[in-house]
Amino acid sequence: MDDLKTIGIEIYKSCLDKNIVAKYLKGIKAKIKNKALFPNSGTPLYFMGLLTGFRYTIYKSYIAFYKVAGNKIIVERILSAKSDYCSVLLD
Repeated sequence: MDDLKTIGIEIYKSCLDKNIVAKYLKGIKAKIKNKALFPNSGTPLYFMGLLTGFRYTIYKSYIAFYKVAGNKIIVERILSAKSDYCSVLLD
């Protein structure tokens, strides 16, 4: 996933430690894997009072946005919590 690569680069630039990058990415993946076991356990995303069809889970300063398809999840994006993620997702 391109977002994970981008996140890894951002983290590396801030800390210059590959071990920290690996732990961070592992944490994000574990959080997503947990949601895959319980797809509807993520928080529904509302925008302007309307349900968007996305659910999300947060890991530190990043948010993984996904949709539920049957008993599976489809991760659409993993974005910084500081970003205007609704504009990115709903564009």
